[in-house]
This record gives sequence, C-alpha cells and structure tokens, in this order.
Amino acid sequence: MNRRPIATCFARALVGLAALAAVLAFSAAAPAQPQTSKATAPCGFVAMGAPWTFKGQKGTTYTVVALAGASCSTARTWVPRLTRERAAFDMKPVPAGWHCSTTGGVTTGLTKTGQCTTPNGGIVEWLPKLKK
Repeated sequence: MNRRPIATCFARALVGLAALAAVLAFSAAAPAQPQTSKATAPCGFVAMGAPWTFKGQKGTTYTVVALAGASCSTARTWVPRLTRERAAFDMKPVPAGWHCSTTGGVTTGLTKTGQCTTPNGGIVEWLPKLKK
C-alpha cells in the first residue's frame, strides 16, 4: 500500500490554498479595463497678472508651467485671475476640482507665487518673471 504521510498531504493543501489566495488577491487588484493615459505634454508660457516686486525688480508678468496632465488652457485662463487674489493656503474660487495654495507679497498681500493641483495629479505653478 502506498500511503503518504499526513504532513505531505497537509503541505500540498497549504501550498494550493496559498496559490489560490495569491491569484484572487492579484485579480482583485487588477483593473477591470485597461487604463489609457491621456497625459498631455508639459507646457510653459508667460501670463500677465497683478503687479509684483521682488528684490528691486518690478513687473506684471509671470512664468507659468503646467505639467503631469494639467490643462494648459485652463491655466492660461485662471493664473491671471489667481494673481489678483489674496494669498491663501486654500484659495477660492478655483477651477472645479483644483486645489490652489499661494504665497503673497509682504506689501500687497496678493498672490506672488502659487501652485495648483488637479484631481488627476496635474500641477500648475507660477512665479514672477524675473529679469535675471
């Protein structure tokens, strides 16, 4: 008679259960449909905004960068508006779903530099366009 020890049967059952658990865990973590990426290329531009002063320089132009899927056209529309707002950790109003934080000038209290994040992980940043 060819009998296997109970320990061998138990070990095989345990390995089988572990394999089943691994398959179930990985299949639950996999997306139901393949995800497509519509990441847009980063863009940079210069926008006109509120007057600023910094280390003896003055101006009304800002360097703006939008990356990681942030909408360049929305940034073009909103950054000039946001530079005219008071600096705040949680600016309002902002584009739907965006979260914007800024730092302000000491004399005006208006936004000088800022950053917005979008729900899909995009980032928009702006700062005064310095001559040097």
